[in-house]
Amino acid sequence: MKFISNERGSVAIEAALILPVIIFLALGMIQVSTYLFNLSILSNASGEASRVAALYTGTVRPTVTDINSTVCQATGATTIKTTIGGVAGSSITCTPTSSGNQLIAFSGTKVVNILVATDVYVPPGSTAPSGVTCAAGNECAQSTQVLCPSATYSGGPAYIVVVTLSYVFNGLTGGSKYFDLGVFNSTITSTSKMTCL
Repeated sequence: MKFISNERGSVAIEAALILPVIIFLALGMIQVSTYLFNLSILSNASGEASRVAALYTGTVRPTVTDINSTVCQATGATTIKTTIGGVAGSSITCTPTSSGNQLIAFSGTKVVNILVATDVYVPPGSTAPSGVTCAAGNECAQSTQVLCPSATYSGGPAYIVVVTLSYVFNGLTGGSKYFDLGVFNSTITSTSKMTCL
């Protein structure tokens, strides 16, 4: 009867069975939270980059450097690769100066890819600008204009800057296909559009 009243061994067995489940759930919560945090950072950065790309102050139009700098500061990326109008630029090293919210990387460098394009919206009853094939009432992608043009059209076609940011999120295990099962080892993408001012 003495072995029936001794419960120390059963507590150790229960702990051994439950502890891996608790650890797995805790790591999963950290992984999901980090993924969602990075998605939020990228979404805010794409919105800010499209705002900068569409902004026209006086006679000065934004440049690729302005867009790169904005994404660098908004994400805390270490490397930025920019493609504008289908033409890939070189990778640049980024040194963020702000200490605000930044992307979280569990391993490797933080590389953000920027894709900038300009669409044209032709309102009903208007005609498309020269060199652009787009029917009235549609938004069409076009390759002749890289960033916003220096002239805007009142009541006519509107140029729309489309900024897409992508970031490869490796998760806690740095991309191990055995632990993460590929669920959160993915590319986070955020797209934002803004009409040229």
